[in-house]
Amino acid sequence: EAKLRKQVTVKAEAFVKKRKSAESGGHTCLSLQNEDRWNAYAAAFREQVGRYNREVLLYNLKLPAGLPHRQILDDDALIDQALSANQSSTLTPEN
Repeated sequence: EAKLRKQVTVKAEAFVKKRKSAESGGHTCLSLQNEDRWNAYAAAFREQVGRYNREVLLYNLKLPAGLPHRQILDDDALIDQALSANQSSTLTPEN
């Protein structure tokens, strides 16, 4: 779980930095390429989270009653959190 969270945070940070750089330089083409790469990454990340969640469900089914279960992850929430954290951390007072 921590690995997935870290992965999406790092990718979101790079995406936000590249987007801000492309926008500030007026490079629409670079911005569109960056968006395409991010969308492809987000789709692959959702697949990874889906695989993880299936493993968690199988694990939880095997646990005896009374033991704490692992939580499934919400892929969209993880992506939104990572983007929000990186957008707010890269904002300057002028924004």
